[in-house]
Amino acid sequence: MRSAAVLSRHALAGVLFSICFAVATIHAQVTASVSGRVEDSTGAAVPGAMVTVTSLETGAGRTASTNETGTYRLLSLPVGRYEVKAELSGFKAARQTGISLAVGEEAVVNLKLEVGAVQDEVTVTGEAPLVNTTTASVSVAHDLSGARSK
Repeated sequence: MRSAAVLSRHALAGVLFSICFAVATIHAQVTASVSGRVEDSTGAAVPGAMVTVTSLETGAGRTASTNETGTYRLLSLPVGRYEVKAELSGFKAARQTGISLAVGEEAVVNLKLEVGAVQDEVTVTGEAPLVNTTTASVSVAHDLSGARSK
């Protein structure tokens, strides 16, 4: 009787662990992250800049401040299309649009702030190629819409 109770507790602990692991794995698979560096026009780091990542689909935004080396990182973003904006008093705001985040992607978006009034803004538009410098993985997309079977 006693061994059955111990076995039952071990089984329950195993099930709870499995559920927690599965939830963490699912969460990790449906999100992406954005990180990068904010520099001034000379290439020097800009600490204390406010970086906002905004979903173009929902309008929801997340913010982070750059650290002493000018870097920032926003984790657990839902997949989708985004814009990234950096601003700091004494500089023109910089904005990068057209950023598409895929599942598990770690996009690197570096921004350059120019000296100027806060009301001025430098916007980079279009589908800018994102270079993933954080992992060594390679991903390939295939368009099979024109494929024919024989």
